[in-house]
Amino acid sequence: MNVFDRKDNTKKTAYIITSYIEGEEILSRIPEGRYIICADKGWKYAEKYNFKPDMIIGDFDSSEKPDFENTVILPAEKDITDSEAALDYAVSKGFQRIVIIGGLGGRLDHTMGNISLLAKYCDTPGVEVFIKDYQNLAFMKSAGTFRIANDEEYKYIGLISYGGNINSLTLKGFKYEIENRTLTDDTTLGVSNELVSDYGEITVKAGRLLIVMTRDK
Repeated sequence: MNVFDRKDNTKKTAYIITSYIEGEEILSRIPEGRYIICADKGWKYAEKYNFKPDMIIGDFDSSEKPDFENTVILPAEKDITDSEAALDYAVSKGFQRIVIIGGLGGRLDHTMGNISLLAKYCDTPGVEVFIKDYQNLAFMKSAGTFRIANDEEYKYIGLISYGGNINSLTLKGFKYEIENRTLTDDTTLGVSNELVSDYGEITVKAGRLLIVMTRDK
C-alpha cells in the first residue's frame, strides 16, 4: 500500500508531520503540492526538507514557536496531544486520507497514544488514517471485507485485535490462512503473517483490527 501515491487526489490527502520520526528521510517521498500539517516540532522537519506547511499546530514545548502565519498555539496543559489536534483539524477540513508521518518508536506512551488515533476515526465513513515511518505502515479496519495489495516494501503483516476481540476473522491469500477464527486482544497469534498472493483478503465480522505492514530494519 503506497501512501505516497503521486496519482492520488491532492485535495483529499493531508500529511501530518509529527515531532518524532525514525528514518526522517521518508519525508522526501511526500509528493509536491500535498497539504502539510505540522504537529509541534514537526515544523522543524518540514523546514529541513523544504516543505512549506499549510498549518502548524502545537504547544511548542519541544521547540521554539515558528515564525509562520498559519500557526495555532495550543495550551501546554490540555486533554489531547498535538498530533491528535492536527488529526482533528485535518478531518474538520474534509480530508479523506490522512497520513501521519512518524509518531512510532521513542516514548511508548506517545506510540500507544498515536496508535489510538487510528481508532478515533476508524468508523467514520470516507476517512482513512495511516501512521507511517521508515519501517512500518499501520492502519485500522472495522467490520467488513477488504483487500491488501502485496507490497514489496513490506515482508510482514501483523494483525492485532484492538479494544476487544475480533469475531470471525477470515484470511485468504496469506501464508497462514484462518477461517472464522476469534482473535483475542491478549494474544500474538496475528503477528508476522505474510502475503503469498497479489492480494490478501480479510473479513472481520465484528471488532477493530489493527493492521501493521512492516519489514526488518
